[in-house]
This record gives sequence, C-alpha cells and structure tokens, in this order.
Amino acid sequence: VGYKLKEWYRESLNRIDAIRGHLIISEGVYYLSGYTENNSSHGNITRVHQIQLNLFKGIVSASVSYQEGTDYNEASDAKWKGKYFPSSGLIFWKEKLTTHSGLFVYSGRIVDHFTIVGRYYWDIKKSATGTFRYNLKYM
Repeated sequence: VGYKLKEWYRESLNRIDAIRGHLIISEGVYYLSGYTENNSSHGNITRVHQIQLNLFKGIVSASVSYQEGTDYNEASDAKWKGKYFPSSGLIFWKEKLTTHSGLFVYSGRIVDHFTIVGRYYWDIKKSATGTFRYNLKYM
C-alpha cells in the first residue's frame, strides 16, 4: 500500500507541474501599459494612460483610461469585460468606451509572463480594425 501511495503522489505532482507549465500568468490584479493601433492608412496609435486589469477565475475585467490618439480620437475612459483561458493563454474581452457607440471586440494571446498581443474590431463598423500590445506588471 505504501508503494502505491508514493506512486500516486509522484504522478499527482507530475500532473500539477504539467498544468503549471501551461499557465502563463497568474490570477490577480495587474497594471497595464501599451497601445492600440488602427489598421487604417493613418495608423492611429492610442496609448493607455491607466489600466487596472483583473484576472480571476477565467474572468477579465478592467477600468481603462486612454490618451488622445496620434491622428484622431479624444482621450476617453472604458470598461472591459471578458474571459481568459490560462491553459492556452487566450484572452477575449469587449470594451465599452464613454465616447463611442457600440463595443470594441478584442481577441488575443498572452505570449509570455508580461505581454498580451492581438486584434480588435468595432462591432458597429467591422472594417474598423486594429492591433494591440499591452505589457503587464503585477500589482
């Protein structure tokens, strides 16, 4: 019985290590820095002024403040709500800006312990698309 218990314990630890190997970021609260870039010919870049990103039990939520864009759009605030999947590093959220109708829909990947990259589109005007890159800092 002792041998089987030790074997079961060793196998359990190996399974936990395998699962941990897929986790790219931990649950918690993060500060983000970074930007969005519109795919238009202007390539408008909008930097985030302040983001507090919450990742808990697969749920994404955030309060966001954007600076004025390099080509257009005024400074604004937004709320994020969505989901993330720690085992795959995939993350999805919808953004509601105080200055726009509709929602911006984001999909991305957590590429390392400190970076999220991906694409977005505006649900009212699907041709309004772009990319984003955010860097995380654990609070």
